Amino acid sequence: MRDYGMDLGLALPGLSWRRFLVLLRHLSPFGAVAQALERKPREPVEDTGEQAESFFAALTGST
Repeated sequence: MRDYGMDLGLALPGLSWRRFLVLLRHLSPFGAVAQALERKPREPVEDTGEQAESFFAALTGST
């Protein structure tokens, strides 16, 4: 909400997967998400479209 001035809970059902990724990729490097990722040790993860689509579907309630 801080970066874009929008309530993600309200906006998410109307967002396309592509738009969601664009917003996610362009979050501020000084924002809460970036700070949380900096504190958490990173584990290697295979990035697959299937996992991403499944995650997005779970957030939006779509299939």
